[in-house]
Amino acid sequence: MILKPEYSEIWSFEDGIAMVFKHGKRGYVNTSGKVVAQAQYDFASPFSEGLAAVKKNGKHLYIDKTGKEVIPLQYDSAFDFYNGRARVIQDDKYGFIVNPLRKSKN
Repeated sequence: MILKPEYSEIWSFEDGIAMVFKHGKRGYVNTSGKVVAQAQYDFASPFSEGLAAVKKNGKHLYIDKTGKEVIPLQYDSAFDFYNGRARVIQDDKYGFIVNPLRKSKN
């Protein structure tokens, strides 16, 4: 067994990471069963282009596959990356941000 049955829900592994639910919060584990981000988020999305949008204290941020916060807590809403960009909402204004992990200059 790589992961003890301690979660109320576990999503499928995508790109080596699965979302888990515990006590109403979301987090992530890897295929070895190691917790990469504790179940501390009110919302979490699957990883997209190496980052996941998560919500904490009413705001969204992005974390990488090690659980490190890469794009700080600041957005009212945040969406998955696609072709190096993600749509975000801040103060009722829409915009796009660039994935800092992407090597392309586009």
